[in-house]
Amino acid sequence: MGVKKIGTWRVDNDELCLDLGETDDGCYRVTPSDERIELTPMGLGGALDGVLQPAYRAMGGSWKMHRKVFPLIECLTLGQPTMCAALAFPSRPSARASLVLAPMLALLMGGNAMAATLNFDNAPAGTAPAGWTLTMTGKGEPKWTVEAEPTAPSKPNVLKQSGRATFPVAIKSDTSIKDGFVEVKFKAVAGSQDRAAGLIWRAKDAGNYYVVRANALEDNVVLYKTINGIRTPLDIVGRRGGYGVSTPVPSGRWHVLRCDFTGSRFKVTYDGQPLFEVEDTTIAQAGMIGLWTKADSVTMFDDLTYGETK
Repeated sequence: MGVKKIGTWRVDNDELCLDLGETDDGCYRVTPSDERIELTPMGLGGALDGVLQPAYRAMGGSWKMHRKVFPLIECLTLGQPTMCAALAFPSRPSARASLVLAPMLALLMGGNAMAATLNFDNAPAGTAPAGWTLTMTGKGEPKWTVEAEPTAPSKPNVLKQSGRATFPVAIKSDTSIKDGFVEVKFKAVAGSQDRAAGLIWRAKDAGNYYVVRANALEDNVVLYKTINGIRTPLDIVGRRGGYGVSTPVPSGRWHVLRCDFTGSRFKVTYDGQPLFEVEDTTIAQAGMIGLWTKADSVTMFDDLTYGETK
């Protein structure tokens, strides 16, 4: 599903409005309580009710201060839902951030932005998802299947990689994005050689792409370029050498990995926290997005969200 930005948000006293360039704008009257924040549609606001009202109600018990409404809206307009999660859900930001905030982000993000979320729930369990190239970089036998998973962030299904290959790769065939973002929830389940989960962007094919991956055995996040099948780690802005950023990546838990890419600049976010930025000009053209693992990693993915900014 893609959602285009259709106006500009503004705050008028206790109203949150989407300026549509019409006399009758889409506005919500904001009424806070100890249990939730009610948004009462006014004028054309009713047309937006399917996006905003469920999101605010889902956040019900987390907000008890009226003043927290508008900082979140301001945060969302920056286009990074996981970075806003600590504001919305201070007790457990990563678990609910994308599920609730991504629909709002799709409406709020700047430019002529598009966003889509894939949760694999419409495919039968045990099958390969349609519209994907399920392959690898290198050699081996990858196995990408849709599986039922009771812990899935959006039940019932996840996309699971349980085969063995140099780098199992799943590429979303119908995507072509030059500047935008890609984000996914993942759980590292098993793997003795490796236990990794990665995001791909600007992919030409299974041998040429950018990838950022989190590793539960190494407890780090690293960004690479892969050219003609050869993977090379990229230096972090402000630091030469080294190997990504060390951060805990506990197995058996759901995490959120994201990369925003514009021109030669890539910004990596993990579990709602900005980790590092990278500059690289090797792959400048638009390409496909996808998912990635390594070696014998058994990894589950859910709620893959991606979008283009122009």
